[in-house]
Amino acid sequence: MDLGGGGAMDQVTALELTAALILAAARPRARRALLDAVSASADPATADLLRAWEPAEPAEDPGETARTLSAALAQQAAHRPELARELRHWITATLSPAPAQAGNSIDRSARIQGTAIQAHGIHGDVHIHPAPAAPAAPRGFDVPRQLLPVPDHFTNRVRELADLDQRAADSPGAPVIAVISGPAGVGKTTLARRWLLGLADAFPDGQLYADLRGHSEGGPARPGELLGQFLRALGQERVPADLGEQAALWRSATAGSRIAVLLDNALSAAQVRPLLPGGARALTAVTSRGRLSGLGMDGATFHPLDVLGTGDAVELLRRRIGADRVTREPEAALAVAEACAGLPLAVCVAAARVASRPRQPLAAMAGALGAVRAARWTCCASRGSTPCGAPSTPRTAC
Repeated sequence: MDLGGGGAMDQVTALELTAALILAAARPRARRALLDAVSASADPATADLLRAWEPAEPAEDPGETARTLSAALAQQAAHRPELARELRHWITATLSPAPAQAGNSIDRSARIQGTAIQAHGIHGDVHIHPAPAAPAAPRGFDVPRQLLPVPDHFTNRVRELADLDQRAADSPGAPVIAVISGPAGVGKTTLARRWLLGLADAFPDGQLYADLRGHSEGGPARPGELLGQFLRALGQERVPADLGEQAALWRSATAGSRIAVLLDNALSAAQVRPLLPGGARALTAVTSRGRLSGLGMDGATFHPLDVLGTGDAVELLRRRIGADRVTREPEAALAVAEACAGLPLAVCVAAARVASRPRQPLAAMAGALGAVRAARWTCCASRGSTPCGAPSTPRTAC
């Protein structure tokens, strides 16, 4: 049925107008859309009523206001097809569910930068105060792995490594301090490195190394110098000047760490003690020519290292100069090993000289070492303390 020339689909009722007007009372855009849509089609009285309603705050009884206005609009629309069509479009838009907006739909993959406010409704002013800047995070640093690799000619020491492994296994949840002692050139440092590198997976927080220079011509290293190196390796940019503060910071920095430390060539227990890490699961290996029995107060165990047996010394020589030369001259190889008195460093020095002369018979080296031994010359590896019969070499060459 067509009333007033308009199609039935365009006709509006006071009931649906009331529902739409109640919703529009809290929506400024909907109110303005209604005013724009019908101001040209409604009669002057209804248009005045709309303009009076549009800027007003919602009434105490929005339903009553909406019913009064909807009745006037429905009556006008019944005789004005154009007004009816405009009202139909407006009602449809107002009563239809609002489409989801990207800004108000947040899932787990959303990333929001800057200040954001999510709220159903806000009344009054909004004040945004920027949060204080977070302190700068400590700089990143690589996990220190400071131990040199062990040369592939490392020979034997099976029993010594087993003893050290047993020492670590006997102290779960407690710090381990192992003192490896012996004469110069006996292989203390290489043994300690071999042991610690074999346990690398057990110390994911790092392995540190320091040469304490216990018997160097320039004097032993100061603990403060070494603590500064350790702390910087762990990412500490500000190192205190006072030794006590350095040691305290070192223990704090390692308190919860699974870390291994090699303190090489130590002179005394007093030199070592400030360098002990603070972690309950830390491991410290100390090498020294002395026994450092004072570290027993700190829970250290002691592992004296003896020279290599003759067979192991010959095997070390074979690995350094090649199996062919040892096989061709077995007696000369045995003489070289015996002349070096089982000191791995002395064997390596002799082997280096032999390797640099590939055409010279091994017997020539054996004869030279025999003459030196007879004259009681001192091996460079012992630095003047242990007569081992190896050729005298300037200390810089060692």
